[in-house]
Amino acid sequence: MRYQPEKYQDIEALLEIFTQVELFDASIFLSPYDLKHARTKAPEIIGYTSETGKIEFVPDILEFPIAYSFAVYPDLARPSSMTPLLWTRGLHNYESFDAPYGGHIAYLDGHVTYYSGEPGQHDPELVKIFGAGSEFSKAVRIIEHEPEGWTEEKLTPLPVRIAEATKPNPFALVAAIAGMCAPALIAAFLVGLLPKPTMRERLWSASIAFGIVLIATLIFLPAVFC
Repeated sequence: MRYQPEKYQDIEALLEIFTQVELFDASIFLSPYDLKHARTKAPEIIGYTSETGKIEFVPDILEFPIAYSFAVYPDLARPSSMTPLLWTRGLHNYESFDAPYGGHIAYLDGHVTYYSGEPGQHDPELVKIFGAGSEFSKAVRIIEHEPEGWTEEKLTPLPVRIAEATKPNPFALVAAIAGMCAPALIAAFLVGLLPKPTMRERLWSASIAFGIVLIATLIFLPAVFC
């Protein structure tokens, strides 16, 4: 696809370009952390090929916030691994965030990196990318799209919402550990009920059963979910 910066004036123009290369899936552009606040169901596509072979753009997606910010440069004659093309919407405003945040950056060479930080403790690499004098600062415009009044409540920036939604849950960790140990505990209990001459032998047999079942669980459980 030929890079023509003068055509990228707004999100609608940019999305029309994407439809020309058949990137029709709306889920590519919509964040689930935005969609849970939307009033109506989001569109599944942003375009389609008509019966005559013409690419048609579906503007319904413009009723929803696009999850990414896009940089428009005068040209692409710049370091590909240091030039951000799109990123989690608003991540370049990281210095103004008053809570922990996280987001992705997709670069000109195609690689994607996740960055996180919190007020006063920003990732030095993120500062290098979005700081003064970076390739990002040479963009002629930043295209974003968040329809006015699209939510019923005031929301924090998307990178902050991503960090809140993905932060570790200690209760979930405890539940996961308990779930993995449950079969081994049941096996140990049942083996412990078997008649043995002494209590020591019962405990020893129960311990062996616990260890065998726990190891089997740790080996086979990942295979089941993969």
